[in-house]
Amino acid sequence: TGQLSADALRTLIDAPGMQRFAGEAAYTARLTGVGQSEANPTLSITSDLEGMALDFPAPLAKAAKDRWPLRAVWAYRGQTGRVLEVALRDSMRARLVRHSDAGARYFDSGSVAVGRDTTWDEPGMGLDIAHPVFDGDAWDRVVKEFTSDSGTDTEGEGVFPRVRSMRVQTEQGRLMGMPLTHLTYTIRQTDATEWRADIAATETAGTLTWTEENNVIQGPVQAVFH
Repeated sequence: TGQLSADALRTLIDAPGMQRFAGEAAYTARLTGVGQSEANPTLSITSDLEGMALDFPAPLAKAAKDRWPLRAVWAYRGQTGRVLEVALRDSMRARLVRHSDAGARYFDSGSVAVGRDTTWDEPGMGLDIAHPVFDGDAWDRVVKEFTSDSGTDTEGEGVFPRVRSMRVQTEQGRLMGMPLTHLTYTIRQTDATEWRADIAATETAGTLTWTEENNVIQGPVQAVFH
């Protein structure tokens, strides 16, 4: 058992987004599989996060006084590599993988699911979110804070893999500065350089397609709305 502070977390993950954590919370840790020839080392951490504030958009906005059950498991899974699995409030789940041949980013694949039970086993990050409120513009800024040290999204060094697929379903959403109701928004990389986004909401519906190389959009974005 011990106390985990936001300052300590920032020494583990060097990213601008870590400034969004404040305070400290009690935790319990358990290490198993050490010194056993056929066992894989596994570190499990549990906490209710009382005392730690999270300055994120919904659904990850948390006051320090709130109790959110957290369970994190960091394990070596042989050929799969190192795997971090996180469950928060029984409705948010993340799975991040670092393979033995991982590149500059610490994790090279992963998935985050909110209100769903979804995994993504391909390179990059997959997001699947169902929540009553979702501000896509605010979360875009958060993603950039965590995908590179400089706060801009590049293929260089960083902690988390770049997002390759995302689906959001929400009653009250915001995208590109526009408030949208009953929103379903998907974005995915369809080929090595090709991307597609689909938007369906009460106010509008349409498709965006573009070409992207080295994280820079090449040429115009094609948009069809109706």
